[in-house]
Amino acid sequence: MDLATNFKENSVTVWFLYFCKMFGQAFENGELPHTLKEAIITLIPKKGKDLEEVGSYRPISLLNTDQKILTKTEVKRLYCGFPVP
Repeated sequence: MDLATNFKENSVTVWFLYFCKMFGQAFENGELPHTLKEAIITLIPKKGKDLEEVGSYRPISLLNTDQKILTKTEVKRLYCGFPVP
């Protein structure tokens, strides 16, 4: 096994354990960590619009990667119990 493969496998294990611990504590406490409650809102200009107008932009929320992983995990858990149309 080469060094890159070994590093990748070990780092995946470390991150997996970190997420399991963090999410487990969140569910036990009934509260998400502060970092999972934050989002950065930024504006994206619409094509062909006057950039001086407020309506020429659309907002997007940039979420923490941890939040995305938690959301995806929970959605998959919910879909296990419900048929997907």
